[in-house]
Amino acid sequence: MTSSQVGGWQGFSRRNVVNFLILVLLLWCVFAGYRLTRAVSAASDARGALDSVDLDYRAWMAGDDQFDADIASVRSSLEKVHSSLSGPLMAPVRIVPFVGRQVRSADALSESGSQMIGVVDDLLVVIDEAGPGLQAADKRVATLRLLAAQMAEAHATLGSLDLGPEENLLSQLREVRTDLSDAIEEGLHTMEVGSEVAGEVAALLDGPSRYVLGAANNAEMRAGSGLVLSAGEIVAGSGGVLVTEMTPSWTRNLGSPVAIPDADLRSRWGWLTDGQNWLLNWMSPRFPATAEHAVAMWNAQSDQLAEGIVVVDPFALRTILRLTGPVETSIGTVDAQNVIELFLNGQYQGSLPGTGDQVLRRDSLADVAPNVVQKLFTADIDVARLFDQLRDVVDGRHLLIWSADTDRQQVWERVGVSGALDDRTIAVSLINRGPNKLDYFTNLRTEIAAVREGDRFATVTLTTTITNRTPVGQPQYVEGPVQGSITPAGAYRGIVTFNVPGAAINVSIDDVDDLSVAGPDGPTRVVGTEVLIERGSSAVVIVRFDLPNRVTELTLEPSARFPIETWVIGGESRRDGLSETVLVSEL
Repeated sequence: MTSSQVGGWQGFSRRNVVNFLILVLLLWCVFAGYRLTRAVSAASDARGALDSVDLDYRAWMAGDDQFDADIASVRSSLEKVHSSLSGPLMAPVRIVPFVGRQVRSADALSESGSQMIGVVDDLLVVIDEAGPGLQAADKRVATLRLLAAQMAEAHATLGSLDLGPEENLLSQLREVRTDLSDAIEEGLHTMEVGSEVAGEVAALLDGPSRYVLGAANNAEMRAGSGLVLSAGEIVAGSGGVLVTEMTPSWTRNLGSPVAIPDADLRSRWGWLTDGQNWLLNWMSPRFPATAEHAVAMWNAQSDQLAEGIVVVDPFALRTILRLTGPVETSIGTVDAQNVIELFLNGQYQGSLPGTGDQVLRRDSLADVAPNVVQKLFTADIDVARLFDQLRDVVDGRHLLIWSADTDRQQVWERVGVSGALDDRTIAVSLINRGPNKLDYFTNLRTEIAAVREGDRFATVTLTTTITNRTPVGQPQYVEGPVQGSITPAGAYRGIVTFNVPGAAINVSIDDVDDLSVAGPDGPTRVVGTEVLIERGSSAVVIVRFDLPNRVTELTLEPSARFPIETWVIGGESRRDGLSETVLVSEL
């Protein structure tokens, strides 16, 4: 072979090697691009599946078939992301600028998403297994403490998840990261609060502890709850729970007044709330203030002091009955289908003032409430369903809890069951002053609007229409007149109050100079005026106030009324009886 032939062959070999390497590189780029494209597509699918999942923790607890299917879809998509980016051939991509960032992000998101879903699945198993333990008094405390520990561990796991790079991501990955971050934040809140609640309830049941149990009826409304017509006690110790006999709350009235602990409640309502009469309490929607006063009145004539109070209404009882099944009482079978109609109107039909029948019917809530609450602790209940079913009960103010223990009260506030207001709250209340049972036939509709006034304030207007739809032929105990009352039969007499953010100024009611109530009410300000609405008539009350521009959000607080009040926001009606946050800029 000549030297020229050797040189040619060597040159040919080098060219082939280079071409081969270039071909390999191109094929690798195609392969990596395909795998990256598949990963991005799978990430987009994961986001779509994640959008179908209710990120609220109570939906996690529900564990229905659709939830399980949605979670499985998210998990499958995230696994595709991870498999698309794994393997030695994909390793070099991680160091390529921009592209490597996408790979690292997608891989971290898939791994963290899978871990998050694993935490949820593991916790649901623990909750399912906890059910029988919660029904047995001797196991209840240990079961709750185990739940508290498992939730604390889940919180630690979620808090350690790494979502990878945040900046300069493709839109699909950025959206997945945002959704996953939101889900993890929701999970962190759930685990933190859930652990605290399970721990506190375990401590309460371990006892000894004693709470007043108040049964409120929405047929006669106070501010933010129905009127507490009956009261007894929940006594707990060593995991056991006893609900004592409940009696009409007016039997707990005092001969000498108890000082109203809350200064604003005393200043705003001291002219009406006398510190002696249970039926004259509950005038503010700030449940912590009215609850503290109620417990003070209760303890003024009790040898064993109560440390707090739990108030339930027929809507809370209905939720429990859905889980426990019906209860047998002195007035017959009460179940989830008849409990609302029964207590808000049915129990009064056919009753006559001054007869034993009237007294029996007036006390029927006192007979049913302890039976239902007691059964909650003994029936075989799906704990996951309980979490899910209680969401609207708590959000609608149908279950309210207050504790004199500051740390415990903070837990109730974080759970949202305290009935506390904040400095963004707007709450409209119609307080029955009949006295009659006409709230069942009275509708509230409030339209909220805002107009920006320069760079400093927005003027907010609340237009509330109150309509009395009482039909003819209701018993006298329902429509009146009640002995000693000046309210005509079928007429609604009450005080309509408006709690608005504490930063509001120039708060006024159109065409009303002599307000029934006006001034600070905790973190809010309140104004109110009396109304008298004849049967078949309506009244319109308009409130205006100026709101500093620094207040950008408002929380519309439900009233626990039935029929449920209507809010009109931006021309759209809302009628779900749940708390809602709205932006001032969108009003």
